[in-house]
Amino acid sequence: MLVLSYIFLFIASLLMAWLLSISQIGPNWEIPIKIIQKGNFALVFSTLFLVLSLIFSLISKSKFIKLGNGTKYTFIIWLVVVTIILIFGWSKLIYQMPAISQGLSLLISNLFYPGIIVSIILLGLLIFMSRKA
Repeated sequence: MLVLSYIFLFIASLLMAWLLSISQIGPNWEIPIKIIQKGNFALVFSTLFLVLSLIFSLISKSKFIKLGNGTKYTFIIWLVVVTIILIFGWSKLIYQMPAISQGLSLLISNLFYPGIIVSIILLGLLIFMSRKA
């Protein structure tokens, strides 16, 4: 069950990386409706996968307690980062980033492939550390 929790968190983080990359496209003051539709799709499904990840981690909390501190902290930090991005996504602050800071918007728009790589590394690390414990 704990591995399912990691996989659902992995899928949620992939959707959040996708949201970050598509939300920075467009002019500073006008956001195309297709981008908002894609962003809402990513927000809804990443929220669903985040909730499923929390449910499966709570179901297997006895196994989670037996894990080492490194595994627990890695999972919790990953969970918090995805949750913070979700909060910014639901508040639509992510879409206003090109008007607030162009440099930060440029950095965020290029996070999709590094986000995939980091998510794969975190997933493999958590699964490996969970199997070892």
